[in-house]
Amino acid sequence: MLTDLGQYAFQGEIGRGAMAIVWRAWDTKLERVVAVKESLIPPGTDPQRAQEMAARFVLEAKAAARLSHPNLVSIYDADVWNGRAAIIMEYVEGQTLSAIIDREPLSVASALGVVDQLLDAVAYAHANGVVHRDIKPDNVFVTAIGRVKLSDFGVARVSGMQRLTQAGTVVGTPGYMAPEQILGASVDERADLFSIGVIVYEMLAGANPFGATDGVAPTEIMRRVVNETPPVLEGQVAGVSPELQGALNQSMRKDPASRFHTAQAMLTAFRYCAGGPPTMAEVPLPNYAPAVRVPPSPVELVPPQGVTPLPPSLPGSGAPWQQAQRDSASRTMLTAIVTVAAVGLAVALFAAGDGVFALALITIGTAVGVTIWLTTRQRPPESVLGSRSPDNSAGDIFMTVAVEDHPRPTRGSCSITGPAGNMVMEFSLPARIGRADDVEIAVFDDQVSRYHAQLCWRDGQLWVEDLGSRNGTLVDGYPIYGPTAVTVGQTLLLGNTTLVLLDVA
Repeated sequence: MLTDLGQYAFQGEIGRGAMAIVWRAWDTKLERVVAVKESLIPPGTDPQRAQEMAARFVLEAKAAARLSHPNLVSIYDADVWNGRAAIIMEYVEGQTLSAIIDREPLSVASALGVVDQLLDAVAYAHANGVVHRDIKPDNVFVTAIGRVKLSDFGVARVSGMQRLTQAGTVVGTPGYMAPEQILGASVDERADLFSIGVIVYEMLAGANPFGATDGVAPTEIMRRVVNETPPVLEGQVAGVSPELQGALNQSMRKDPASRFHTAQAMLTAFRYCAGGPPTMAEVPLPNYAPAVRVPPSPVELVPPQGVTPLPPSLPGSGAPWQQAQRDSASRTMLTAIVTVAAVGLAVALFAAGDGVFALALITIGTAVGVTIWLTTRQRPPESVLGSRSPDNSAGDIFMTVAVEDHPRPTRGSCSITGPAGNMVMEFSLPARIGRADDVEIAVFDDQVSRYHAQLCWRDGQLWVEDLGSRNGTLVDGYPIYGPTAVTVGQTLLLGNTTLVLLDVA
């Protein structure tokens, strides 16, 4: 029987374990869907012991409340309501990684796509003094567009926070706990790295390396974790290279001192195996159709004044970047003609014995050529193609996306309008929008975060997702809190700039 908890009206059970139950609930004050994780204290527990368990559940769960990262499930509140300890958190529309692995093992590319996001989140948590201590596929969610989110900091250890977990207490899940956790020894960040190594192995092999997914008794699983080395996947699983096998081996060393010392170092190693940072397009999707806001009927959107739209195809006849390339070629040709003519005449004069006039002519010809180049120079072609010049401002984003003719586009074009003027650029999909140097759509606006939002093509639809930005992302004037489908005529708002997505191809 459902029993509401304070301002949270329960709508149904999501799942339960030995220590807690998770509910889907409606926040009646903020009017949003949330997930409520409630501690399950065994009946007959001594009242003082029950109170300590509730306090530990809340206090250590507050670890995640200090963290804000696009790959971490956000914690809204944690408290005890009338003797019921609970954590209020972001409700994630997605599926657990364990459910995805149950369908079939992941490809190397997919597994590396998942672990890249997971390690980025864990590196951030570690940098803020939080060790998760219970990373497992059941605590990793994948959203409708491939965003990986780590949840459940219920047994996390936090630097500088009062510790209620008793010394020598074993916390974690057999099969994913590091050997030092099982032995009750001191635990640090490297225990999380062991767990992630196990998850990568499980994604590739389709089974836990220590038997946790095969019904093996917990005591036997823990014995294997402490004493046995998992079978080698290289040569047994397609695509597992010697480098990837080496990274797996190092992440699952029994001795913490032999593992990767930081999550960032482990992330670098796996990115090397992937040939660079993977994208969300590599991540396997949940096997259900998520509920998304249905876009309005397609309408024709008039670009902001002063912005020239591109033709339907990329590149199209008369496209701005093609015009810039023609202008550049003409400029180069004119400069070359003037310079060659000057040098030719100078050589003739020199041959006739007039060296002074020849030198003067060379100097004048060079100066004229440089002058022609500079005075006829417009904006560099690179800026039209997407350079990160300082005048690339950003803000309100108007999008017109021609999706029906492109089963899986890989690039797009957009116009960006800001205080410094307008520009048209081309980018590849998926495309991140922000102020960082490595984004596909660079926005120099102090109201836009370094990594603000992302455009991604999945299942025949263009999606936009806010990446945990400072000011949020709006679609048609409404803030988005998860992956949102967009199409022709819809608007996006970021910071103080206007972006028009003109085409995808």
